Amino acid sequence: MNFTILKQVRQQTYGCFHRSADALLELVDALSCEPAARSLPELSLSPAFRRKWGSVYEALQDGHIDQMDWSRIWTQALLKEQQSPVWISVDSTSIARPEAETSPDRGIIYVPNLPHAKRPVSIGWQFSTVMLLPTTRSSWGAILTQRRIHSSETAVEVAIEQVEHLVPDLPAHTRLLADRWYVTGPFLQACQRLQMGACCAANAIANCIEQRHRKFLENADRPAKTEPCFKAANPKAGVSQMKSGKAKMSRVSDLRSRRGITCMFGKRVRSR
Repeated sequence: MNFTILKQVRQQTYGCFHRSADALLELVDALSCEPAARSLPELSLSPAFRRKWGSVYEALQDGHIDQMDWSRIWTQALLKEQQSPVWISVDSTSIARPEAETSPDRGIIYVPNLPHAKRPVSIGWQFSTVMLLPTTRSSWGAILTQRRIHSSETAVEVAIEQVEHLVPDLPAHTRLLADRWYVTGPFLQACQRLQMGACCAANAIANCIEQRHRKFLENADRPAKTEPCFKAANPKAGVSQMKSGKAKMSRVSDLRSRRGITCMFGKRVRSR
């Protein structure tokens, strides 16, 4: 992105601020110039922020940003430098805020089961992010739109709303990547309606599910394996004693089939 386009985007971004526009724009400059700042007081010390430190909190409390225009401006600017085909991704992330009791609309969120985590759930916020993926291998990506997922909403509902808003600014044959949690009826129907379902990762997973299900039905028609009769030490064991002299390994075969279905997602789930 050259300096002329960046200057135009800056002017358009200023138009998205309906209240406290000057303070918000200087705060954006401070965020761009001070990547090492970890708090609002540190941002107020940036040379790009020419106001007092109290203006930072005032801008965030009283300011108003038109998120729709913000997303549209940056999407159009980023796509000018993007080569086809265009790939976008959607995913949700959680931010734990267990001690922020005064923060509104907190909910139960999932957290990774790290060594120091006692429980797999916590209290905090969820955010849904749609990103423009780079054309070359890189760890960086451009955020097209990001919105908080309220406690009364689901990640799939918010993702559908975000993609529908971006479709008018996206070129034809845009590819969409999504996590396996988005494999739901409403999401797949939205991808088909928006003509983004042909190469959607969710559709690929859905096709994989259908193939696995078909293979499971084919294996169910085959004769079950047999083994010599034995007397189980525990009557509640998975294999029961048969009078015919052979024990049918139906339960074991069922567990193997179920493991085959769960392992296709890259994560093996222990069958009960």
